[in-house]
Amino acid sequence: MSFNGEDFAIIAQSLGKCYHIYQDPKERLKQAFWRGRRRSSRDFWALQNISFQIKKGQSVGIIGQNGSGKSTLLQILAGAMTPTTGEARIQGSVASLLELGAGFNMEFTGRENALLNGAILGIPREEMENRFEKITQFAEIGAFIDQPVKTYSSGMYVRLAFACAVHVDPDILLIDEAFAVGDTYFQLKCMEKLNQFQKAGKTILLVTHSPYNIKSLCNTGIWLDGGEIAMMGDALYVADLYNDFIRCRSRNKLVTAKSYVADLGRIEQPPLSSMSDVQSLEVPPEAEASCAGGNSVARVLSYRLLNEEGYETYRFCTLETMFLDLTYEVYHPVEGLVLGVAILKGDGYYVCGLNTALDHFQIPAEPAIHRVQLRYPSLPLLGGMYKITLGLFDRNAIINIDLHKESLFFEVTMSKNLSDGALVLPHEWQIKE
Repeated sequence: MSFNGEDFAIIAQSLGKCYHIYQDPKERLKQAFWRGRRRSSRDFWALQNISFQIKKGQSVGIIGQNGSGKSTLLQILAGAMTPTTGEARIQGSVASLLELGAGFNMEFTGRENALLNGAILGIPREEMENRFEKITQFAEIGAFIDQPVKTYSSGMYVRLAFACAVHVDPDILLIDEAFAVGDTYFQLKCMEKLNQFQKAGKTILLVTHSPYNIKSLCNTGIWLDGGEIAMMGDALYVADLYNDFIRCRSRNKLVTAKSYVADLGRIEQPPLSSMSDVQSLEVPPEAEASCAGGNSVARVLSYRLLNEEGYETYRFCTLETMFLDLTYEVYHPVEGLVLGVAILKGDGYYVCGLNTALDHFQIPAEPAIHRVQLRYPSLPLLGGMYKITLGLFDRNAIINIDLHKESLFFEVTMSKNLSDGALVLPHEWQIKE
């Protein structure tokens, strides 16, 4: 199809795929005779409202749980399936490596399938025969190249399929993670070939379950959930948040992609142009309620997060400096007043709890308004959503004088892939003779 924009390799507009689900095979037969006058099926939308644009030369990773619509989307883009709604416009030649069993005639030999594959893509037979030696060298299946594909193991099938896909010199390569079936040696060859494609400015669309693959191979990520796009953006950002979502869901099955993304919206805060004067800070309603509830000892007046330049923000990069800026008021002297701060993951996992007693740091406890800052000089947290619980306690940090549970939400992203897990620990490598 023709494009209005020459810079795009793929444009998807309002793509949707609907299947008619029948409870009984007999109902499908009845439906054929009724010719739409009666409905005996229910609609299942595997994809709905999918719209995106992929520029030439981009490497895009599609991630999501089983049943999210990843493979369906790839089959539509490959032309193996017709969408129910919308359209997909492709500019350039496409080679696809879909799930096992797709694309080859099982009765034909490996050689015949390779030549047929080239013919389908419009490559002359003579040209394909010239490329066939490279295909066989890459696939490394020996004499089986002249045996029917139905006799192949899954690993041999993938070797031949990947070899054919990358040696027809496509502009766009679609991969449904099938190359992961091969052995380690073959996977290394596949990765090297993908790197060559990227350097040559080819467009790659990769379906995977692995956030690490997206972070390592792609510059753009698409997170599918329930047949819809939950998020699309920088590959590191999308992969980290998807990984964080999976951890949240493993602890709480009620967490959905929609609820998780909605929680991200709670992080949005209006930025301040400069640090406010303590005296100008307004007492938040929760603090007034705390005082009205009988707390006449001390209360937290305000709290916010600042970056190293002193600007209020709730989005940080791993290894950036983060400040918790807090103001509190003491009404009656408290011997050994303690300020405690705990960071939790979005799923409630307790990451780290600090307090001034553990750090042997004494905060002012005389009646007045006081301001304290807690500085994290090199935030070790990896990408994801976090929340902070803070409060004032007695000298033993047992009795909470004014507790603000999960009162701040913030997000951490990585500017580059540093490590996996929850934290990046200070470390160094050494080579010993």
